[in-house]
Amino acid sequence: MSGASTAAYLARRAAQKERVRILYRRALKDTLNWAVHRHLFYQDASDLREKFEANKHVEDLDTIDKMIDAGEATYNKWRHPDPYIVPWAPGGSKFTRNPVPPSGFQAVHTEADSIPLSRLVYRPVPSPTGWSVLVSTTLDICARIDAGLKDRGVCNE
Repeated sequence: MSGASTAAYLARRAAQKERVRILYRRALKDTLNWAVHRHLFYQDASDLREKFEANKHVEDLDTIDKMIDAGEATYNKWRHPDPYIVPWAPGGSKFTRNPVPPSGFQAVHTEADSIPLSRLVYRPVPSPTGWSVLVSTTLDICARIDAGLKDRGVCNE
């Protein structure tokens, strides 16, 4: 083998190993989606590992590519229709549950050092489209908190 063909062979083998690793990992995770209990998952994972180990000895690159393609087709055919997604991951039930405030608002503080909650006002910022959102929110709760603290002598202005 010449140096170029050896490099090409090694590059193709490395790509195949990566595809097999990704296929095994995806299939294993999908097996966990199908198994209701862990003891069922352990048996299915063991069976899956045996299927991968059975073809470990194959050396022909074209045969390996065909086997990987067949494995990926089988995986895509039997993928779980409603896979488990970690709640805080994209697509999960808690993803962006506490989104950032809308982009049309800016918090304006009236004092630099000490800012009582009652003095925090929100002003609309003009948007690039010419629309502005008007917010007329009275922070009555904050004013009551400040008044209660002043009555108790905790906060003096």
